[in-house]
Amino acid sequence: MYVAPARPPTVFCSISDRIASAVARLSGPTLPACRYAYRSSTGNCVRASSNVTRGILTMHLSTVSRMRVVLADPPAYTPPYDRSLAAALARAGADVELVTSRFRFGAVASADGYIAREWFYPLSSRMGSSRLRLAVKALEHPFGMLRLAAMAPDVLHMQWLVPEADRWLLHSRAPLVFTAHDIVPRRTASRTRLWRGLFSRFDGIVVHSERGRAALEAFGVPAERLHVISHPVFRSEVPRRDDGRTV
Repeated sequence: MYVAPARPPTVFCSISDRIASAVARLSGPTLPACRYAYRSSTGNCVRASSNVTRGILTMHLSTVSRMRVVLADPPAYTPPYDRSLAAALARAGADVELVTSRFRFGAVASADGYIAREWFYPLSSRMGSSRLRLAVKALEHPFGMLRLAAMAPDVLHMQWLVPEADRWLLHSRAPLVFTAHDIVPRRTASRTRLWRGLFSRFDGIVVHSERGRAALEAFGVPAERLHVISHPVFRSEVPRRDDGRTV
């Protein structure tokens, strides 16, 4: 088993901040406008300077409404990524909520400057691996999406989708961002029309490599909606001991 070597905390933090700074430029024009925005008292989406997300104008954040960002990872597939991004956006001055489910395979980092809500799959996330769990999860998913739709963020950033259901259940008046962690998941890769319809609903789509960008361009996603943000390497806390089995 290969264990990634530990990296200095300063490098880890800077990577998280780079994720937040880059993702925060995904829903508006390229001039100094930031792609995360805040909603004015009239309901209009008012652009904030991208310098806010870089920490340059942090002192001025108290004079305007804080941007409300909702990150959503319903199945809790990527807790380290979700929580590092949420913490980095909070450090940049955003009001951040992470909406997810209970992670079934271990502990996760505590919320650092943001709110974490485990709204999805309250029953199935506590069940063992079985067909019954999957059936219960399918029944629970619409209720989680309804709670998500009832929120009023300034931007909604989806980390993962249930494509067959979310084509109908994903609703938001806010700008939408999606991180294509798997580009197009193999299970539904042949559903070209389904994914093109879903991708067309997002103002910005994050991929982790130039290969991912090229793949989605070939799939039909407009190039101006695609943004490459390299995936960070997270520090490993795996116990390092010889148990006679681990290579």
